[in-house]
Amino acid sequence: MENMKRYCIFSVVAESESMTAASKRLGMSPSAISQNISILEESLGVTLIYRSTRGFSLSEAGRVLVSEYQKMHDHFCQFKQTITDCKEHMSGSIKITASNGMAQAVLARALEDFTPKYPQLSFHIIADDELRDAINDGIDIAIRVGKLKDSNLVYRPVGQLETVLVASPKYLAQHGIPSTMEDLVEHCWLTGTACAMESRINEMLKDSKPLKFNTKIESNNIMVCLSFAIAHQGITILPRCFVNDALKCGQLVTLLEDIVWPSVEVQILTVSRVLPKKVRIVIDHLKSHFELKGQSIKSLQSS
Repeated sequence: MENMKRYCIFSVVAESESMTAASKRLGMSPSAISQNISILEESLGVTLIYRSTRGFSLSEAGRVLVSEYQKMHDHFCQFKQTITDCKEHMSGSIKITASNGMAQAVLARALEDFTPKYPQLSFHIIADDELRDAINDGIDIAIRVGKLKDSNLVYRPVGQLETVLVASPKYLAQHGIPSTMEDLVEHCWLTGTACAMESRINEMLKDSKPLKFNTKIESNNIMVCLSFAIAHQGITILPRCFVNDALKCGQLVTLLEDIVWPSVEVQILTVSRVLPKKVRIVIDHLKSHFELKGQSIKSLQSS
């Protein structure tokens, strides 16, 4: 049983890629962690970690151990969850984090017909454009838009969001209406780092000369780009579901409508593949919100 504990310690070290990070996750000193790994290596008769003054790297045996331990851990968690599901009630709280735009424009609508079915369930929604530490913050579900950096979290692709090029009528009256993609370089550009549209637009041009955009506002929050567009500060490409209200009331108008702009990925992330029943049901519902009756996210969100 002591070795099982050490397998767990070693797995966390391997995932964390540093003794310092593993120390914080485990609540153990680096020296205690190192001692446990040394005892594990001695009991197995193999070297698991190559140590140096700059850090460590896994040996072949170490990589195999991490892989096999993860399989065993997942199998045990699935077994435990199967037993728990037999007595679990759909009650309690589920903590969801989503980008500000996703939380405001999509999440409430997605859960609209879910919450009446499960009145004993409550939700703690954290709107944050930075991906939080899901383990330490107790996050059950993370919803993210756009390309993500590497993470230890489990990714579940949901689909794509249609995007549109928009600006305010006042801005266009002052700066002119672009009639081609090349005209965009003459305009003030509002860009969200989550969408990173400039490089993707240049990919659409293929063999043509890359366009250099005049970026006036850049933000990690694409809702900031929306606010600046409404305030006549420039043009921007955003998911249609984020700008529908502004389009309906005339604050913004769409441009170059014959062009299909790059869509934006939507992903659900969790800390584990094995999840409590109530979390699985919420995830399934969120997926069905985007895929109901075979419809794409594009058709759902533009309605």
